[in-house]
Amino acid sequence: MRRFAARTLPLQRKAASLSGRQGGAGSSCRQAKELVVGSSDCTWFGTEAGGMKSLCASVARNSYSPRKRSCFTNRRQEMNKLNRSTFAAAIILIGAVLAGCQSVPTAKLIHATTDAPAAIGPYSQMVQSGDLYYLSGVIPLTMDGRSISGNNVEEQTRVVLDYINATLRSQGMGMGNVLMSNVYLVDLNQFPAFNKVYAEYFSSAPPARATVQVSRLPRDVQVEIAVVARR
Repeated sequence: MRRFAARTLPLQRKAASLSGRQGGAGSSCRQAKELVVGSSDCTWFGTEAGGMKSLCASVARNSYSPRKRSCFTNRRQEMNKLNRSTFAAAIILIGAVLAGCQSVPTAKLIHATTDAPAAIGPYSQMVQSGDLYYLSGVIPLTMDGRSISGNNVEEQTRVVLDYINATLRSQGMGMGNVLMSNVYLVDLNQFPAFNKVYAEYFSSAPPARATVQVSRLPRDVQVEIAVVARR
């Protein structure tokens, strides 16, 4: 048995109208046969054995079938959903590619300035990774690094913060770029004196901070500060 299916509902309607026109069933059926092709899961019309007349009658009967219209409508809706899903997937893929391009890690860069004491061990004054800058702990030494600068915690804190500011300025930044500050004191009883000087350098939008007491610091200084900044 050979089955024939209508491509679209408009073709079915046109085929049905042909069956009622003047000119006889033969010519109408021949035209209807040209409109009814292939295979479809939705609509089936007559058989080859049944003749073109029954085929034309079947087209006419089924032209306005709600079930057929519903089937074709559902297919169009499914295709629309598929197209929208494909478009959304493409957008997500493009976004992921762009995000991956932006997250490519940058090389570690080492910076140093002569406006602060040079590193005297296996460490760097400042390390850059992307737009983040990590400053090693700074202690209150003289510029030549041979002795301590400052006789009390207030003076030593000012020396340390001046060195930090100078190091940041060498890279076009300032104290306002500091995100995090790690403070080491040998005596937390000196915290109020230290904090008074510290507040002068971070008067607006101060960075996050951690302050701890330690048993001893290099060169027996009273304070050491390390910061993280962002350009």
